Amino acid sequence: MDLLLQQLLWLRLLLLLLILSSWWPSNFQLLVAAPQQSSGMIAKQHNAIYCHNKLRSAVESVLHWHRGNAIWRDRKTVRMIDSD
Repeated sequence: MDLLLQQLLWLRLLLLLLILSSWWPSNFQLLVAAPQQSSGMIAKQHNAIYCHNKLRSAVESVLHWHRGNAIWRDRKTVRMIDSD
C-alpha cells in the first residue's frame, strides 16, 4: 500500500510540473514583452522557451517511464496469475 501511495504522490507532482511547464512560458513572454525589445530581452525569452521545452521533455519522459513500468508490472502479475 505504501508503494501505491508513493507512486500516486509522484504522479501528482509530475502532473503539477507538467501543468506549470505549459503555463509558464506563455505568461513569461507576456511579462517580458515590450514595444522595443533589446537583444538581451530576446535572449531571455529564448532561454525561457528552451528551459520550458527541456522541463516538458523531462516530465514526459518520466511519465512515459512510469507508464512503461506499470505495464511491465501488470504483465508480470498476469504471468504470475496464469502460472498458478
